[in-house]
Amino acid sequence: MNRKSSLAACLLSLTMLFQAAASAAAPSEEQFPDPASSYRTEGLFPNVANLRNMSNGLTKPQVLDLLGAPHFSEGLFGVREWNYIFNLRDADGSVTQCQYKVLYDDQAKVRRTLWNKPQCADLIKERQPQPVAAQPVPEPVKLQAVNVSDQFTFEFGQADVASLNDDGQARLARLARDLRDLAQLDRVQIVGFADRIGNASANQALSQSRADTVRDFLVANGVPAARIRAEGHGVKTRAQCPGPKSQAVIRCLKGDRQVSVEAVGAR
Repeated sequence: MNRKSSLAACLLSLTMLFQAAASAAAPSEEQFPDPASSYRTEGLFPNVANLRNMSNGLTKPQVLDLLGAPHFSEGLFGVREWNYIFNLRDADGSVTQCQYKVLYDDQAKVRRTLWNKPQCADLIKERQPQPVAAQPVPEPVKLQAVNVSDQFTFEFGQADVASLNDDGQARLARLARDLRDLAQLDRVQIVGFADRIGNASANQALSQSRADTVRDFLVANGVPAARIRAEGHGVKTRAQCPGPKSQAVIRCLKGDRQVSVEAVGAR
């Protein structure tokens, strides 16, 4: 081999060595700077919505608006790489520190972005709300309409509970319980009567007092007062008991000294 050929071979070898050395010295795009060299070593909690708006083709001013200045001493102009340290919060509240790289082309526009950890890209994805299990719709309660009624007889000339004869007090207590236990109570109509003995105004007042006695007893035993209407209708002339006042006539008129109760509701 002559001198000229040897020289050319040496030059070629040196060129290849320099190229290899230069290639080895140039960091790859996937390499990230040491976080200790950042002036934000603690990281920054970013606006995640802004990170989601990052895309290729953005200009440096647009990236500055979204992310702010880079966290390493790289400069703003004439450089093709910006690096950031971001703290991203997971769904469970834990925090992951991530490094984010923005690479620019020769027109100073974003051509690529990278995360140093694969999970970091997932942490900025918009989380879909967890589906809520459908609650079973309860079957509508089917109520059965009911009518409740009873009649109570008072002693002659009396209107208090103690003057209810027969088993009147026990039946009145049972009526209060039945009305109270209804799933729905629409109305309770109470009508009081008196027999024909005595003057009309006194009998009207007596019939009202008897109706009020039954009403007050029901209310005291849990029946809603707003659902009750109590009226005195004066003399009831159902019984055929002729003759003036006497013990026999008073006994005969027993059925006219009544209070009737009619209730409408459902259960």
